[in-house]
Amino acid sequence: FKNTPLNDSVRHKHDAVSTYIRHHFQRKKLRGGLLVLPGCQAAVGFLTAAFEGDLEGVHRFVDNGVTVNGPDYDGRTALHLA
Repeated sequence: FKNTPLNDSVRHKHDAVSTYIRHHFQRKKLRGGLLVLPGCQAAVGFLTAAFEGDLEGVHRFVDNGVTVNGPDYDGRTALHLA
């Protein structure tokens, strides 16, 4: 499914796990400590949170490296949908 532990922890709202994973990668200077979902899944999740006014969800995606200007499958950004 091309998921990583970080991807799963963000999608399932396990913020403490996401924070631990990010800090582990930073501390060890390893690559892969950013949220990378196949296709535009990260952008869609972020845009959905913005559309629904889910500030906690918006923070969750931004804290895990999702770009705020990332477009969805129709080229819309969070600013279009907020």
